[in-house]
Amino acid sequence: MKKYITLCNILNAIAEAIELEPSLAKKATFENEPFQEKVALFWSKNEHQIEWARRRGIAARWLNEVLQHIEMPLQWLEYSEPDRFYIKNESIKIEAINLLRDITNWGNIFEESFCEYIRNASTGYKSDLLDDDISSKICIKQPDVLRQIKVGFYKDELLSILNKSKIPYNLDSNDEGDEPTNEPEPAVPVSVELGDRSKKPLLKTPAKKDDWFDAINDMTTAYYAEYEAIPNEGQAWAQLSQNPPHGYNIKSVSSDKPKGENSLSMPGISALTRRGFGRRWERYVPDSD
Repeated sequence: MKKYITLCNILNAIAEAIELEPSLAKKATFENEPFQEKVALFWSKNEHQIEWARRRGIAARWLNEVLQHIEMPLQWLEYSEPDRFYIKNESIKIEAINLLRDITNWGNIFEESFCEYIRNASTGYKSDLLDDDISSKICIKQPDVLRQIKVGFYKDELLSILNKSKIPYNLDSNDEGDEPTNEPEPAVPVSVELGDRSKKPLLKTPAKKDDWFDAINDMTTAYYAEYEAIPNEGQAWAQLSQNPPHGYNIKSVSSDKPKGENSLSMPGISALTRRGFGRRWERYVPDSD
């Protein structure tokens, strides 16, 4: 039986196999010792996300170059929401190629944003400006991760192409799915593509769910696919505000009151305030295992 693999998972597999030298910015030294110690702490808190963005950007560039110049057969698959399984769709190739280009650019921009943050703080050695949890505040809009999950390939076809091109990758059994089919029984939900953690829901489904839960759930799914972790409350709010999932038409709304609270709007449902989001998030996040 043929297996499939998503664009998201093959990018992660290639990124896992890439070995990088530490960022040059990490090697920077400063005459002010307290500031140097603060920079070291800053890097220890954020290095994983920065390095992952670098590796994923490189993986996207390599894969993009290969897919645009292949001579071997390759069938493109797309996840069908109504049918709940993957189907053949050659028309998504252009979209996927553009998505890979955007991921390449995102990897570069993500690292540069942190470097610029350090440079700005180093003027006058303002240690108080180096927030260890800046990753929850610097929310660089990343390419649509849900689309990365919904674009797929036959695994054997794609790996043959990567092997011929000598592109390294690390894969395990969690990175594949069953053969796409038109029969309802073998239908495979997209959540199985997120690895071990997705064998149970990322969030607890409330008894009465609404569009805000669906949007928050999609945002969490996309974040987990990218970082293999559930965001904390601050990261989740930043992601939903600045990089909301497609299809919900979520917009930020600024309060016109001096001490008013900003909120998010969505057509057909009441606005969601920051405090309201916090209450929801507390109910949605599963208890620690």
